[in-house]
Amino acid sequence: MSVTSVQLEAIWGASPLDVFAVGAAGTILHYDGMRWTTQSAGTSLDLLGVWGSSATDVYAVGHNGTVVHYDGASWRAETTGTTANLRGIWGSATNDIFVAGSGTVLHFDGLSWSTQFSDAQLSLGAVWGTSGTDVFAAGSGAILHYDGLAWTSQTTVPAVDFAAVWGRSGSDVFAVGVFSSVQGVVYHYDGTSWSSVPGAPPGWSSGVWGRPGEVIVVGSLVPLNRIGPFRAVIAQYDGSQWTGYPWLVLRSVWASSGRNAVAVGGGGTILRYDGAAWQVDSSGTDKVLKAVWGAAPNDVFAVGGGVSFSNGVPSSFSGVILHYNGSSWRTQLLPSDDLRAVWGRSGTDVYAVGTHGVLLHYDGSTWTQAVSGTSAGPMGAVGIWVHSANDIYAVGDEDTVRHYDGARWNTQTVEWPHGAQPVGHWWSGVWGSSADNLFAVGNRSVCTHQACFLANVARNCGGGSWTAEELQEPGLEAVWGSTAGDVYAVGDSGTILRRDGQSWVPQTVLTPATLTDVWGATDGTVFAVGGGAIIRGTR
Repeated sequence: MSVTSVQLEAIWGASPLDVFAVGAAGTILHYDGMRWTTQSAGTSLDLLGVWGSSATDVYAVGHNGTVVHYDGASWRAETTGTTANLRGIWGSATNDIFVAGSGTVLHFDGLSWSTQFSDAQLSLGAVWGTSGTDVFAAGSGAILHYDGLAWTSQTTVPAVDFAAVWGRSGSDVFAVGVFSSVQGVVYHYDGTSWSSVPGAPPGWSSGVWGRPGEVIVVGSLVPLNRIGPFRAVIAQYDGSQWTGYPWLVLRSVWASSGRNAVAVGGGGTILRYDGAAWQVDSSGTDKVLKAVWGAAPNDVFAVGGGVSFSNGVPSSFSGVILHYNGSSWRTQLLPSDDLRAVWGRSGTDVYAVGTHGVLLHYDGSTWTQAVSGTSAGPMGAVGIWVHSANDIYAVGDEDTVRHYDGARWNTQTVEWPHGAQPVGHWWSGVWGSSADNLFAVGNRSVCTHQACFLANVARNCGGGSWTAEELQEPGLEAVWGSTAGDVYAVGDSGTILRRDGQSWVPQTVLTPATLTDVWGATDGTVFAVGGGAIIRGTR
C-alpha cells in the first residue's frame, strides 16, 4: 500500500529487501520486503534520481544542485557547487559516481563533487555506464560518452528528449525518450553507432532496464488530441519485436453475466472472466484494443487500431476488428481507420466508429462502410450508442455530439447552464435507455463571465439538443445503464457514479486508477475497468 500521494520520480534497490524511491518535496520511501516507510531527506526540494553502491551507501539527487547521502542510518546533504537541476545518477564504485543534470555532469571521487562537463544549452537527464571509463549520458537531443578522459557527443537527435539510458554491455546500450512530446522513441548503440529501434512503444518512454534476452521499456500515454489522464505503458523487446504488458492498460469491458466477461486493452490484450478468474486470450494482434461489445458469450467483437507519426504529426491510421466465436478470436477486418468504439443490437447488426467519422456496419457476414471517412463525422469518436440504423449517436474529441440519421452525421447542440461556454476538453462516452433518454459524459470545464464550473454530463430527452448538467465531479470516461433509473458513469480517480432516475450519487471508490469503461450484465453484475484495475460489483 502506498504511504504517499506525491509524485515519485525514481527507484533503486540494493536487494528485494532494500529498495528506495524518491520524488517531489524531498520524499524518500524505503521498502524492507514487508512495507514502505518514509525517511527524512533533510530537504523539501524535489528529488529526481537515486542510486547506491550498497544499502548503506545511497545517493539521491534533485533540484537546485541537491545531493543527499544515506549511510544506512540517516540522510545528509552534500555540497555540489552547482544550482543546476540534477536528475540522473550512476556509479561504478563508491568513489566513482556520475550525476547528469541541466547543462552539467558532476563527478564524485569519494571526497568531493566536481564539474566534469558543462554546456548551458544541453539538458541531461540520464546517465549509465559499464565502468568509470565507459559512461553514457543522454538528454535533450543528444547522447554523450565519457572514455575516462573527456566527454564527447556520440549523436544528436533533434526534437528527441532522452529520459533514460541503460545497457547490457558497452556495445549493447539503449536510450529511450519522446519525440516532439508525442511519440516514444528507443535508440540502440551497437558499439559503433546509434540507430532508432522500429516499433517503439507509444507515449512518453521514461525508463529502460533489461537482462539477457529482453529489454523492458516503461512510460506513459496521453490519448491523441485529448487532455486526459496519463496511462501506463510497459513493453518488452526481445531483439526483433515488441510485445506489451497490456493488462496494465485496460480500455473497455463487456459482460453477459457475472460468470462471463471480456476486457480489452493495449498491445492486443484480451482478458476473459469465467466467474472464478481472469485468463489471457490470444488476440493475434499487437494493436491497442479500445472497445468490446458482444451479442452473446460466443459472439463478441473487439475493435481498435493505432496511428503512425511523421515528424511528430499523425501521418496514417490503421484499425482492426476481431471476433470471438466461443473458442478463439480471429481477425475480421483491417480497415485504414483507427476504430474507437463498437456497439450493436444483435450479432447481425453491429456498428463500429473510428477516425474521420468512418462508420462500419456488420450484417452477420461482412463489414461494409455505412459512412466513409469525412470531416462531417466525429473526428476522434470514442463512444457510440445505437438505437436503430438511422438513429446512432457518437461522441469524441470535439465540443459537440454527433447524430447519424441513416444518411449522414449531423451536429447536435449542447445547451450550457447559466449561459456558459465550454473550455476545451472532450466527450468520451454515450448511452441511452431509449431514443428520448440519452446521456453523454466527459470532462468539461464550462465558464460564464463570472466563474467556471464542471459540467461532465449532458442529457438528451428527445429532439436534437442536449442539456448539460452541472456536476462537480472529476472527469468521466464512460456511461452505461440497465434502465433509465439505473445508470452508471465512471472516470478519473476511481470515480463511480450511479443515477437513480433523479440524481447522480457517488459510489465507494475502490481504486485510484482512471476507470475508462463500465458495463453491466442481466444478473445484476457490473464491471468497470481502467489502467490496471478491474472492479466488480452488483446493482
